[in-house]
Amino acid sequence: MGTRNDEDTHERSDRFGYDPSAFGERTTQKAQPQLRVVSTEEPPEDDGPVVGVARYKGLDPNFDEAQFLDGAQRAYEMILMAFAAGDKDQLQPLLSDQVYQGFVAEIDAREARGETLRTEITRMAKPVIDELVCDQGLARITVRFVAHIKTTVAEDDMVQPERTEDLWTFERSVADSNPNWRLTATQTV
Repeated sequence: MGTRNDEDTHERSDRFGYDPSAFGERTTQKAQPQLRVVSTEEPPEDDGPVVGVARYKGLDPNFDEAQFLDGAQRAYEMILMAFAAGDKDQLQPLLSDQVYQGFVAEIDAREARGETLRTEITRMAKPVIDELVCDQGLARITVRFVAHIKTTVAEDDMVQPERTEDLWTFERSVADSNPNWRLTATQTV
């Protein structure tokens, strides 16, 4: 009860009533950049991307994986709650412009329909870094979030929490003195 199996193939991407492509979701149709995996024995070349946490720490020695994941989890929870509440002011500093515009469009559409969204995270696994790439001074970290989320649109809806699995990509410039990361893409898997 409340779990998914391989035969459960229906999409979860619309559980909040929005089109994920409006939020910068990656699609499989785009060509993926050619990445070079750098081993720990050889120094990275200046002209190629750096892949992995260990190599990234060489570029940003202040990077703390556990601290980053704690912050990413707080951001995940804050963004979901702010989206449900329609709090655009809270969302704006956390999101890239493209993702913010997608969230705003869905909040406005929901308000026009007279709907109120309530979201409750009932259980959440510890998030993990799925991918870390730093290319030309821009670091991108994709984090995998697995959570059980209860979402209702009407007051009388009685729904069970659904297991969700999302990949969220956060970005920041390595040279930026601001340590905050911004959400640049979401993908439901």
